[in-house]
Amino acid sequence: TFRPGQWVDLYIPEENIVGGYSITSTPLCLVTAGTIDLAIQYSTHPPAHWMHTKCKVADELSIQVGGDFYYAPSSPGDERELLLVAGGMGINPLFSILQHQAHTHPSRKVKLLFVAKTTSSLLFKDQLERLCANRDSIEVQYFVTREVPSNPNINTHRITREDLTQAVAMLDLKKLSCFVCGPPPMTENVIQCLRDVGVSQNCIQCEKWW
Repeated sequence: TFRPGQWVDLYIPEENIVGGYSITSTPLCLVTAGTIDLAIQYSTHPPAHWMHTKCKVADELSIQVGGDFYYAPSSPGDERELLLVAGGMGINPLFSILQHQAHTHPSRKVKLLFVAKTTSSLLFKDQLERLCANRDSIEVQYFVTREVPSNPNINTHRITREDLTQAVAMLDLKKLSCFVCGPPPMTENVIQCLRDVGVSQNCIQCEKWW
């Protein structure tokens, strides 16, 4: 099994290069359906290229779960509220964490701040909106940096200190766990802002991608 937020290494028989990809589904999906979901962007990187151009149903490959960026299974008395901050493809592990929280503890608050270049780059937007529609405990704010979207609910700037301050204020600081995933400059800035508004370093987990 795996924990929400972890990734897998893909070992493809005809490729010597290992591909590492975040799992976007939940452990429950693995138990009930026997599947895991991966979001693999098309590229010339051999593992990704193989998955997009050669992979077929019933092809066999080996996987290994890894990573220490994850949301640990909670104890019965765990009342954590979550602040998730995603930049671009950094949404992948956070989508797994958000779904896990929504399915296992639907009344606990989750706040997601998600920034991407364009509206079309806001991965899982439809699924996120369905989750929000069914649960008052989940709120998502979208940000884009390279277009002016027709949707007035999408912000047209990067995530700012003010955005983070407002997000933290909506949650219980004593119960707060923060997960940040995105490009290194964004991740470092978000962590510093969270520390400045009183979030303990022990309550922040981050994963940077390049």
